[in-house]
Amino acid sequence: MTRVARGICLLFCLFIATASSASEMTEQMVTRLLSQVDSAVNGFDARSIAVHISDDATFTMNINAQGRTQILSASKDQYISMLQQGWSQLSEYSYNRKNVSISIVDNKATVTADVHESMIMQGQNVSALTQEQVLIEIVDGAAMITRVVGHVSL
Repeated sequence: MTRVARGICLLFCLFIATASSASEMTEQMVTRLLSQVDSAVNGFDARSIAVHISDDATFTMNINAQGRTQILSASKDQYISMLQQGWSQLSEYSYNRKNVSISIVDNKATVTADVHESMIMQGQNVSALTQEQVLIEIVDGAAMITRVVGHVSL
């Protein structure tokens, strides 16, 4: 085998290894995605959040406030719009994700976490704790959020 043929064979093998790893979910991929989303949330950057969400993702929020529960369902576009509208009405916003647990089964990651938010909205101090479950799947070779279910306590 000539040097050129061996070189081409080696490059081909490296390409196959790289391509196959892009289609396998890893904890590192999930952690990186969560970090990027959290950074975008803290920067009020809805566009950077949207790139990590599958076009057909679903969002379901079960919101408990003053003894009443409201269920809010949204598509990706609706969710991004709600973020932008909400951020325009608040100040002194604080957001952090704690107690993160990542489980990968059948190349899908399920992330559970507690999301703590506080803000001033319409002159009122508001605090929220969301127990969140996020499904992350490989879509077109990239880890993408495909479903979010949250239980929000205000």
